[in-house]
Amino acid sequence: MRLQHEQFAHQETVRWLDDKRALYRDLLIAMHGWHDGIAAMWQGEPASDLIATRTTAYRLGVEADLIALPQTRAAIGEARRGLFAVQAEVVLGLIPPNAGDPCVDVKQQLQQMENALRAELSRPTGRGNATAVPQA
Repeated sequence: MRLQHEQFAHQETVRWLDDKRALYRDLLIAMHGWHDGIAAMWQGEPASDLIATRTTAYRLGVEADLIALPQTRAAIGEARRGLFAVQAEVVLGLIPPNAGDPCVDVKQQLQQMENALRAELSRPTGRGNATAVPQA
């Protein structure tokens, strides 16, 4: 019975990690897409899909917030706040096109978010705040 319980717990952890991995991958892609849209807008290029990309990134970030560990949630929130701040400055024209890259800090925040996501996925208990299944 204990062996079956351990096998089931392992299968659940593997399935949970696969689901989480897919969500985190999609979140990273969307957040980088949001960044790319902001950078394009700053350089005077059309960013017609910026709103859709931002919406997707925000939705996936909210989903990740529901299952992520606290340090991962903090990194996601920090990157999201950074993207919103830079987007506002670019949209309002507060950063001229000849200025330095306005996304330097955001790139660092996105890297920190990616590191947090990777660290969480490498933990043996892939279930957010949950701990290992208690043994009988």
